[in-house]
Amino acid sequence: MKKILNFLETADKFSLYPALTSFFTLVIIGSTFAMLYNHLPPKLPLFYSLTWGQSQLADKSQFLLLPIILVLLNLLNLFLAFQLHSSQVVLKRMLWGSVVLIDAIILIGALRVLFLFV
Repeated sequence: MKKILNFLETADKFSLYPALTSFFTLVIIGSTFAMLYNHLPPKLPLFYSLTWGQSQLADKSQFLLLPIILVLLNLLNLFLAFQLHSSQVVLKRMLWGSVVLIDAIILIGALRVLFLFV
């Protein structure tokens, strides 16, 4: 427990923002999905990189892949940032900035898919 408290005291204050944006992004996506769940069709257009038609559609439950991917990418970037030496502040902040950028991209994509049907 002391190691965690020491780490939090010595950590860059900028490292709190990516964690907060990740949390709020998950809350926004999760609450919007929960509120609109009954109004959504059984299949959602999720895989836009595939050819047009049925191959782009996914079940409603597969929509939860977006928050799962969000969590995994954020944990990976934050883990990498915390493994860097304390003198590599610029690289750490670039990793944390990429976390915020990934959050924004996934949030916009998820909300656009959900609000297609409202």
